[in-house]
Amino acid sequence: GADEIVINRWMADDFTAQGHPISIGDPLELSFFKPETLHGRVEETRCTLRISGITEMCGAAVAQSLVPDVEGITDEKSIADWDPPFPFDAKRVRTTPPQDQDDRYWKTYGTTPKAFVSLAVARRLAGSRFGQTTAWHVPKEQVASTEIGQRLGEQIAAAIHPTEMGITALALRTVALDAARGSTPFGGLFLALSVFIVAAGLLLEWLLFNLLVASRRHDIGVLAAVGWSASRLTQVLVMVSGSAAVMGTLIGMFFGLLWSSVLVASLATVWSSGVVAGSNQAFGGGAPSLAALWPGALASVVVSMMAIGWGAHRAAQLPPLLLLKNVAGEPSPSRSTGVRRATHGVAVLAMGVAIIAAWFTRRVDAQYAVGLFFLSGSAALFGLLALVRTQLACGRVKKLPLRTLSQLAWSGLVQSPSRAFSIVTIVAIAEFLIVAVSAFALTIPSGSLDRRSPTGGWTFIATFGEPTAIDPADEDAQATLGLSEDDRLALAGATIECLRTSTGDDASCTNLFAPTQPVVLGLGPAFITRGGFRFVDHVPLKTDDQLLINPWILLEESIETDGVSARPIPAILDQATAQWALKLGGVGHQFSLRSESGQELKLQIVGLLEPSILQGFVLLSERNFQRMYPRRSGYGMALIDANSSTKKIGSTTLPLQREQQVAQAIVAAWTDSSVSVQLAVDRLRRLFAVQNTFLASFQALGTLGLLLGTVGVAAVQIQGVLERIGALSLLRAIGFTAWRIQKIIVLETLLMVSIGLMVGAVSGCIAVLPSITRGGVIVPIGWLVATCSLSLFTAVGAGLFAARQTSIPVRPYED
Repeated sequence: GADEIVINRWMADDFTAQGHPISIGDPLELSFFKPETLHGRVEETRCTLRISGITEMCGAAVAQSLVPDVEGITDEKSIADWDPPFPFDAKRVRTTPPQDQDDRYWKTYGTTPKAFVSLAVARRLAGSRFGQTTAWHVPKEQVASTEIGQRLGEQIAAAIHPTEMGITALALRTVALDAARGSTPFGGLFLALSVFIVAAGLLLEWLLFNLLVASRRHDIGVLAAVGWSASRLTQVLVMVSGSAAVMGTLIGMFFGLLWSSVLVASLATVWSSGVVAGSNQAFGGGAPSLAALWPGALASVVVSMMAIGWGAHRAAQLPPLLLLKNVAGEPSPSRSTGVRRATHGVAVLAMGVAIIAAWFTRRVDAQYAVGLFFLSGSAALFGLLALVRTQLACGRVKKLPLRTLSQLAWSGLVQSPSRAFSIVTIVAIAEFLIVAVSAFALTIPSGSLDRRSPTGGWTFIATFGEPTAIDPADEDAQATLGLSEDDRLALAGATIECLRTSTGDDASCTNLFAPTQPVVLGLGPAFITRGGFRFVDHVPLKTDDQLLINPWILLEESIETDGVSARPIPAILDQATAQWALKLGGVGHQFSLRSESGQELKLQIVGLLEPSILQGFVLLSERNFQRMYPRRSGYGMALIDANSSTKKIGSTTLPLQREQQVAQAIVAAWTDSSVSVQLAVDRLRRLFAVQNTFLASFQALGTLGLLLGTVGVAAVQIQGVLERIGALSLLRAIGFTAWRIQKIIVLETLLMVSIGLMVGAVSGCIAVLPSITRGGVIVPIGWLVATCSLSLFTAVGAGLFAARQTSIPVRPYED
């Protein structure tokens, strides 16, 4: 029965001899050790069963084969010689005559059981996650021959599914191909950000073409005056500039290969020195394929020819008289009023799209958040640039008094708004990339002992070559480890939290390959109660008390109804792990992992962590971990807070001597487990180095954009001087010195660059606004000041260069 037990005659007679006669129907209390240990300690439990029968000492009741062989017990002739692997109180066993009943039973009957229960009761009392059955017994007469026994063994083996024994067959080639996709879409991100540089390059190409036209404006005017048609002039300009574009593309292919080689080599060097030593082989690819270069080169030529063709068509349409007078052909203010209104409307619409996209960035899954980031930034950049274009156009309509050099400089800009707008756009694109990328740079916080810091307040991370059940924080365990007094004192002031670990792939950003089965950590109740770390987002908690808010308790919510699993297993992940490595969504997203038996189990994200030392792991409660990996015993990792007992309130530093003492004690305690101890800050530094390494390559794009902007500023200002040579000569004639005229040109340059910097900085801040409000990103003020200062300094140099390239006569040209 469900609560019944059968005892043998010897036990019944022994109870009677001790003055406690028992009969069928009496209750019998059993005390025994639980089948699983906790931190290496056995735990005793009790249960009461009803005696349903008394069997005589014959037949199956005296079969010693029912108990498996246990070295140190079953091979001993006397109970006094036992050496069991569990606590054993020899005083409670009667082994000394005349009270040697237990020892005489052992010598007579050996391992013959004294009591029997049903298989269901045995599984309830002694079953565990490691199994429910100890052995199968087959009557001897049913396997009378060797052939029958062999056939029975084959049938039993065929009935056991390999996955139930933890054996899973995998297609290695498929797994390798899936991993080769990479964990981070670096190429896609780099290409997406490169689009901005391509746009800046096309603008620069258009500016250089206008410089060519400006320097040959008189010649083009002569050709137009003698009868050359606009189409013929367009063809000539396209042929002249197109040949330069083709040569530039071929040269660009070479420098592109050089740039990519230098970039990859830099990434490999930084990766090997700051992330994983010796891992730079992962960056070593073969020689680039020419077949992969030609499509890009062809696209570059086509886009360049389109930009040149548009500029050539505009230049060929100018009246010959304007060309001969060397006057720029900007549309008149009266003709551009409708365009200004349309541009103003587009600007407002784009800013609205940017704000809405930024608002939705925090409310969608991670894979969509990246697209919304680019949409928000691009829309903000486009909207602000459209507003600048409108203001430049309006400046031609509003005639302001020219009392200062700054007003003269602004007047010079609005006379050619397209040229000024191009420079503003190039500089804005460069600054946008720098702001948007630099804002995501990660730094090690100063208060690494704070529980809400990326280290969670932990000092060390210990990993084991083999799972261990030893917990050095337990006094009973310390007594068996042979620790010195100094080691005991060091461990007494530390908090140690052991974590269960599964086998699997490293899902952190240090793994360049895509993980297919990430490592799962089982967090004990003490870790969950302690809390720590910062959450990006989590499932709403059932309490509003700020003092009780601990999102980690979400891992312990029950997933069973009437003993049957009804809901997915709750899991917490680092946001970067969920977004990039595992390609998962946000809070509430469900995904599957393979259990120890090969079964696909559903998990649900209930919380996402900010960047921390727990990156790369799927975090479950210990109970749910054991449900997924029932045969995984012991602990594979431990977190150590080296100074938890003596930590002062507000303290953010830990004496180095204290750290060394605890580290030595940890190594001494877990010597037999092949322990490896690492500072939590060192792991954090290595993880942060990965993201910062990728960001450095993206920042190189912004630097390239600033270089393009510098060349563009010089080209635009030289073109402006050539087109306004008569007006500048007039200023000389009425008393302006050459230095004052140079100051006007420099002020024009500073105005264009300053507007571009402001537009780029504001649009970049709008793109990262969701991350700023969430606290995961800090705008790099120092880096912004540095790049803006460098840009303005370069602008001054470009303005002076442009002003000194063309001599301005004292007398103006006569028309």
